[in-house]
Amino acid sequence: MRRYYLLIFLLPLAFSFSVADYLFDNESLSDVSYENFTFNGSAYSIVYLDNRPILVLDREKEEVLTDNESILAVVETHLNSKYAPSPQDVEELKAIIQRFNESRNDGYTWKGKEEYACRNDVLFSGGKVSIGGEPVTCIDDDSCYRNALLLMSAYGEGLGWSDINPILSALKDFSLSSFQMDWILNNYTEKLNSMTSDNAPEVLNYILDNVDTLRENSEKIETTVFRTPRHDDDADKEACMFVCYSVCPSFDLDQGALDDLEAKAQEMLDRLGPLSDLDSYEETLLKENWRRLNYRQNEDAARLYSSRFSSLSANSEQLLQKLEKATSLVDNGILKRKYNEFRALHLSIPARIEERNFSNIEQDLENYQALKGELSSLSESALSAYYKARDSRNYALFIITTLDSRVLDSVAKSSLNDLKTRLSDLNEQFKPGLSEAEWLELADAYSEVAKEGEALLNSQTTQPQMLLVSFLENAAVNLNKGGAQLGKTANLDETTSLNLLFILLALSVFSLVVLVFLHFFSSFSFSIPKAFHIFFSWFLVFSFALFLFFSLLYLFAFNQPADLSIFLESIEKKDEVVIALKLSDMPVAQKELVKECANELVEESSKNISVLAIEEGCSLITDKGSTPLSSAECSSLAQRSDIIVAYREDSATLFSADPPRAYMYGDAEYFESCPMKVFVG
Repeated sequence: MRRYYLLIFLLPLAFSFSVADYLFDNESLSDVSYENFTFNGSAYSIVYLDNRPILVLDREKEEVLTDNESILAVVETHLNSKYAPSPQDVEELKAIIQRFNESRNDGYTWKGKEEYACRNDVLFSGGKVSIGGEPVTCIDDDSCYRNALLLMSAYGEGLGWSDINPILSALKDFSLSSFQMDWILNNYTEKLNSMTSDNAPEVLNYILDNVDTLRENSEKIETTVFRTPRHDDDADKEACMFVCYSVCPSFDLDQGALDDLEAKAQEMLDRLGPLSDLDSYEETLLKENWRRLNYRQNEDAARLYSSRFSSLSANSEQLLQKLEKATSLVDNGILKRKYNEFRALHLSIPARIEERNFSNIEQDLENYQALKGELSSLSESALSAYYKARDSRNYALFIITTLDSRVLDSVAKSSLNDLKTRLSDLNEQFKPGLSEAEWLELADAYSEVAKEGEALLNSQTTQPQMLLVSFLENAAVNLNKGGAQLGKTANLDETTSLNLLFILLALSVFSLVVLVFLHFFSSFSFSIPKAFHIFFSWFLVFSFALFLFFSLLYLFAFNQPADLSIFLESIEKKDEVVIALKLSDMPVAQKELVKECANELVEESSKNISVLAIEEGCSLITDKGSTPLSSAECSSLAQRSDIIVAYREDSATLFSADPPRAYMYGDAEYFESCPMKVFVG
């Protein structure tokens, strides 16, 4: 009956017991019960779920037993002490068997003359009579036939037996039933004498299985035609009339003893509980114990691995986004392969933890950690090459745009056209899928264009004709500072300085007109001294010079960068940059280009970029999404914007010094290259 094949291993566990930790999702604590007992002075419990044994608990240590041999030793000892039949029960059962057996020959009419007397003395079926040295015993067809012949010779003439067949049939019914009862009752006694807790179910079931056979046999004996009817039993007398031969005593076997035997055996079998099918009980218990310990171990392991993976995967989503971008922009086979491995592990590890599949998970976690560190460096290197090329492109574009807005001589214009052609060729190459080396080569090429553009820009400022330009630019810077200060109270009024210049220009024109009118009027109406003519001429020249100065200053303030260095220095110090988009007057296509450019800045810039989108309403766009603003909030944010973007047919970038601010004007072609990246990219 051994069951060592049922379970194999379990690692020792030490934790405070809570049965809820061992229940599956579809199981309820309300269905749990405990059977408490003591073994070798220690307290134990068998835990049942829906009356099915699932765990063995050491209550003092508050732990589940994990060794099969220990479980079986504890459980079997407890089950035997609680459910095994007691010696008193066995003796009571033996006494009932003995009572029935004695009733077979205790005599009904004649004391001590009943079944055995009939079998041995009258029917010669007990081996008492011998023929040829062999006892006569009816135990099979041949022996019963010989026994019937003996009966015919002894009683045939007196009883008028002329045919052996009825005698043979009646003899076999009686003799075989009597011997079978001997055999069964003898087996009962032997089995009870050797009964243990292990074979108790077998013994008791054997008793129950044969009680009906004893009843049938006892009834055959009591109704044999060889009997004498019971003198006080009218029914038996009537049944025997003209049928019975009265060669045997009357019979009255104790059928009540058989009823008592059946009831007692069934009672003892019912009280065996788990012992009635111990193999099945222990198999269920060991399997459930293992299954739930394994479940608990898996749950503990899942919590452990989940915690470890959670720690390892911190910021992994950002890294994956970074890697997605890097692999889409830069052609790097090693980066792409390792990225795919990392992404697969990032998805498979939590899935396997959820499935409680921990095979090779330690190695996978180590690989995940190693790949994360390696990919962080690889992606940084790849994107660094791309960003270097991008920033070099933007700066080259800014230099070329600055040159394009200047008044250049023919030689400088030719050089600028050459630079623009080279820039255009480089822009054709600026496409995702280049290797790191190719991006760096492209960055160097852009830097060379920017360097030559800077040289060309610097060369223009040293020429005599550009000295006036420089003077006028400085004047425009100072005027812009004053205009910006005056325009602080006006929402997004970047033209304050330009309006002031326009007023001064208008005053100078008005002065010239008035002077000319007075000169002609006085010439025809008055006699004017020569000195006055001289003074008037000088004043006229001065007014004309003033007109020319303000005209040029207006043009420079309108078309030239006023203070780039101050603006760049201010931007460099800021962690957050606010870009205001004046979308109201832009064509639809232009709006989309400007919005796309602003979104790129929000996603790519190392600074915190906030975009103020001003259209019919006003909204704030950051890396966290878009938020509608009230009019007051919009106005407040607009006043501290760093870059103002608006639509204009001719491209220009203007700056104010106080506060440092850039005003970027352009058409669709201008903003297609996203020039704001020069400042905050």
